Amino acid sequence: IIVSVCVSRLVCLRLSVTFSSRPCSRTFLVTTKCVSGELELLGDDFLGAKLVSKRFKPRKCKHRKPVLATDCILSLIGEDNASRFCVATQDKELQRALRKVPAVPIIIVNHGALALDKHSFASQKAAT
Repeated sequence: IIVSVCVSRLVCLRLSVTFSSRPCSRTFLVTTKCVSGELELLGDDFLGAKLVSKRFKPRKCKHRKPVLATDCILSLIGEDNASRFCVATQDKELQRALRKVPAVPIIIVNHGALALDKHSFASQKAAT
């Protein structure tokens, strides 16, 4: 799941996010209607991010009316990340909330490159 501000940061840095397109690949870039709706509300400053996010596979969420992207993503992750999502976000509050859920890899943009955040305490505790 790629969150709107992270997409915007990738666009600003002109980073290309691609994954293997082999038939056996199980990695997909996804977004939700709530994230897309938030990009719409953010206006022209996030136009590039909005256009890039349209290339992502839409993931259905349970919200009839759009909610904040953070709330939408946390509802998709749930208590145990059963769908095994990896989340790309620059939102510090969302990162803090995701660190409370075991086995949620967090990707951030750090010094112009994509980086995998360190394992959370919840993930370390669940692994033992």
